Amino acid sequence: MLKVMNFLTKQKARMLKLDEMQGLRKREENGRDWSKKMPDGRVIGLREQLYNNVISWISDQRYSLLREDFLTLSMPGVLSEDVTTTNVPTLTTNLLPAVRRVYATLIGMDLVSVQPLNGPSGKIYFQDFEFGTTGGGATSGQRVDQYRYDDYADSEEEGTIREIDFRISSKTVNTSIKKLKSLWTLEAEQNVQADIGLNLEAELTSQIADEIRREIDGEIISALEAGVGNALTWNTTGWLDNDKSTFERMWYKRSLYEKLLEADAEIRKNKKRGADWILCDSDVYEYLEKLEQFTASSVNNGEATLGSLHNGVIANKWKVYVDDDYTSNSILMGMRGSWLESVGYYAPWIPIYMSERYMRNDDFTQLGKGAMSRYALGVIPETSEGSTNNGLAEITLTSS
Repeated sequence: MLKVMNFLTKQKARMLKLDEMQGLRKREENGRDWSKKMPDGRVIGLREQLYNNVISWISDQRYSLLREDFLTLSMPGVLSEDVTTTNVPTLTTNLLPAVRRVYATLIGMDLVSVQPLNGPSGKIYFQDFEFGTTGGGATSGQRVDQYRYDDYADSEEEGTIREIDFRISSKTVNTSIKKLKSLWTLEAEQNVQADIGLNLEAELTSQIADEIRREIDGEIISALEAGVGNALTWNTTGWLDNDKSTFERMWYKRSLYEKLLEADAEIRKNKKRGADWILCDSDVYEYLEKLEQFTASSVNNGEATLGSLHNGVIANKWKVYVDDDYTSNSILMGMRGSWLESVGYYAPWIPIYMSERYMRNDDFTQLGKGAMSRYALGVIPETSEGSTNNGLAEITLTSS
C-alpha cells in the first residue's frame, strides 16, 4: 500500500510540475479556477484536486476491479519511486497522465466554472451580493449588480440604514456516468506494429481520451446554449438594394462587430461585466475572422484536432472558439469570470478512469479497453428569482 501511494504521489508531483511549466496553474493563482485552502494553510488548486480524486479512487481496495492491479504493483521489485511506466500495469501508471491530457485541452474550462467534487454528489458554489432592506428603488433580496439604491445616503437620525448582504449560495448536484470503449483484434495490433511500428493500444487509448474531452466540451456547450436569455439577430445580407459594389458590402459586414458590442452590453447589464468568450462554427467564424478587430491565435500550431479550438481574439477581450458541432448561423457569447461568478459549471468527481485491456469473448484475439468519467454540469442560478440566463447572449445570423 505504501509503495503504491509513494509512486502515485511522486507521479502527481511530476504532473503538477508540467502543469506549472505550461502556465496552467496560473489560472488558479489569479482566482479564475477553483482552489481550496487547507487547515495547514496550503492551497490546493483545481488540477491537484483532480489528481487527488483519481489517487483516492484507485487506491481504495474496496473496488474489486482494481485489486489485482493493486496487488501486482505491491509485489517486490515491480515498482520503484522513480518508475513511471516500466513493468507496471498501464491502468495505474496512465491514469494521471490521461487526466492531464484531457484537462489541459478542455475548452469548457475557459467557458464555465470548474468545481471538483469529492464524491458522486456534492455542492457547487457561487456568490451573490443582495440588498438586505427594501427601499430606495430596490427590494430586499434583489442582486446588487442588477439594482441600486437611489437614496442610500438619505437617513434620518436613528433612521433606517440600507443594508447589503453577502451570500455564498450552493447547489446540490449529482454526477452522471459516462462510458466509452474501443475494440480491436490482436491480429490488427500485430500488423500495425510490424508495418509502421505503432502501438495500436496506445493509439486507441489516446483517441479515447480525446473523445472524452470532446464529449465533455459538447455537453458543456449544449448546457450553455440551452441557458441563453439574451437573443439578438444580424442579417448577413442587410445592405441596401442599391448597394451592389463589393466595397459597400465589405463595409456592411463590419457591422457584425457592432452587434457583438450590443450582445456584450446585454451581458454587462445583468452582470456588470462583459463577455469573456465567443463560440461559433467554421462558417460563422469566417465572418469573425475578417473583422479588423480580430487577431489570430497560434495556439493550435496547425495540428489536426477534433472538438472545440481556440482560434483567436477579437478586440483583445473576447477569446474566439470554433466548434463545428455548434448550431449553424449562431454566435454564443458568455462571461466566464472567476469560479464564484461564472454562469455555467462543470463538476467532475472521477475525471477519467481507463481500464486494462480485456478479452471480449472466448476468442482471445478480440480485445477491448474501456473508459469512464463521472461529472455534473449545468447553468448556475444567477438571480434571486432563480433565472439562469443573465450571463449569456446568442446572435442568430439571418439572410433576407
